[in-house]
Amino acid sequence: WMHVNPNLRERAFLLVFNPTDQPIQRTIRLPLYYAGVEDQVYVKVKDRQELMVRLEDDKSIQLPIQIPPRGYNWYVLRQDK
Repeated sequence: WMHVNPNLRERAFLLVFNPTDQPIQRTIRLPLYYAGVEDQVYVKVKDRQELMVRLEDDKSIQLPIQIPPRGYNWYVLRQDK
């Protein structure tokens, strides 16, 4: 699930869920056109350190995700630090 609001400091929130018994590691394409971000975005994964990701020409990013078995992970995306 992803929620976007270009009027907030946190422009997007992504929640991913893994219903399987195996951990999942993938890179997903995340479209951010409607989030109102430009050039780059800062991504915070749960309580981990933030990382900067450059947007592609179509205003999307390639986001590596990791989800524990029968678990979830969340990501907050901001325009500026």
